[in-house]
Amino acid sequence: MSSTKPLVLVIGGTGVQGMPVVKELTRDGAYDVRLLTRNANSAWAKELGAIPGVTVIDADIYSEQDLAKGFEGCTHAFINTNGGAIGEKSEIYWGIRYYELARTYHLTHFLYSSLE
Repeated sequence: MSSTKPLVLVIGGTGVQGMPVVKELTRDGAYDVRLLTRNANSAWAKELGAIPGVTVIDADIYSEQDLAKGFEGCTHAFINTNGGAIGEKSEIYWGIRYYELARTYHLTHFLYSSLE
């Protein structure tokens, strides 16, 4: 039996939905979390980064290159976007793109949520 923990990619982890998800995933040590955020130096990112098993990465969540680094090696994803900030068409595009990347990287679980 492998001792490797599942690695969960979290986008939107410093937000109202994402923070409790990150905390719950790591509460009993069953999961490791890779958190992509636009500001790894924010107070919330630092708070989450102090939790054992959480790695915070400064990234542009609308950059194919940054997303590839985020998805690589992950088994699960929780993605929460803010459609009001990017507009409906962009949110639809990126929602589909995140799903395509999850399939490309063979994730076993994919959860997508939107604020809109």
